[in-house]
Amino acid sequence: MNRRITGWQRTFLKAVQWADSFSRWLWQLIRPLVWWLVAIARRVFRVLWQEARGMAGWYVAHANDFRLYAVEYAPDLLSQGERRREIRVIPGLRDVAAEHLEGRGWHVVLPDCCVHCGHEGTGPWLDERREVENYGIPFWTVVLVITLSHLLALILWRFSLIPLGIVLGLAAGYRLRRTVPSRIRFRRCDEHADSFRYPALRVFGDELIIRVGAKSVRQRFLHGDRSDGDRSGFAVPTASWEDFQAAGEPDFPPAGPGPAGPAPASDSPTMPLVDLPDSHAPARIEFQDALPLRDSTGDVSAEEPPATPPADQTTDSRPADGLPVESRPPDSEPAAGSSFADAPLSTGEEELPDHLDRLDGPERYSELPAEADEPDSPPDRRPE
Repeated sequence: MNRRITGWQRTFLKAVQWADSFSRWLWQLIRPLVWWLVAIARRVFRVLWQEARGMAGWYVAHANDFRLYAVEYAPDLLSQGERRREIRVIPGLRDVAAEHLEGRGWHVVLPDCCVHCGHEGTGPWLDERREVENYGIPFWTVVLVITLSHLLALILWRFSLIPLGIVLGLAAGYRLRRTVPSRIRFRRCDEHADSFRYPALRVFGDELIIRVGAKSVRQRFLHGDRSDGDRSGFAVPTASWEDFQAAGEPDFPPAGPGPAGPAPASDSPTMPLVDLPDSHAPARIEFQDALPLRDSTGDVSAEEPPATPPADQTTDSRPADGLPVESRPPDSEPAAGSSFADAPLSTGEEELPDHLDRLDGPERYSELPAEADEPDSPPDRRPE
């Protein structure tokens, strides 16, 4: 039984046919563009994937070097054993076999010994050219970007910026990395001929750091004799003290005469540093500005000329302060009008009051008692 197609059905079928033909035409038109966009997307994704893998591998491979770079800002975190096996050279350093070439990196020659153990190098000389990573720009780029991402996350309260900042910081540091060309010449022994651990190079600013296997290699590089035909362009330090003496240098600089003339020659190792007087008499005290003295008769001026000593003065009198002292018994009182210099010398048996022990000069002698009482017995033992 045949059914008649109405007008609206015929119109619908025509619209469907037109849409199908139009879609085919449009697909034929945009298909190259779509495939071109897909190819670009695939290429971009491939590049990003390779960059991500390279970035991750680079950070993993250089994690220890980043640690050593950060430790340079806190040197106490690195062990002394590792420090002793590091050779540090800077531009302009003299008397070492290292040369900094402006714009072309470093040229370093290590000592003629094994770079691993420091023993005699039996292998051939090895000349290597290396590209040393400079971790300064990547390190601070990562730190700066991650810090900014954390600040923005706290300000905008969007913590999704933190992982985004970490990824962007690592990517920026990876893209901004730089290398320093270096040329190093060294030797190995037969035992370490197949070991490639040393020398290890790294850069900190303008400083080149060379890590070796033994601290003796570092000592020979900085202080040892490295004079051979292949290193004639470098200044070589003195190898030993004997070589220094052979060059005509004295052991010590000659001592010139001082203000008091040359020191007297003496073979005694315990020669006194000062000249002792012949006698052990007490030294004479001299006052530049003598003060007037007061006694029982009144003031006595220190500027008065000293009295002429009598002719019968004995040898027991001792001059003090340039003034003569008359011969008298040691227990007699000083004559009236005499100064403190005329008093007999202390024998160490009399005791002074406490307030006089703190006095010195004329004040002490002006208040001396006429006669000190002698104790009956020493205080530290009983009288017999």
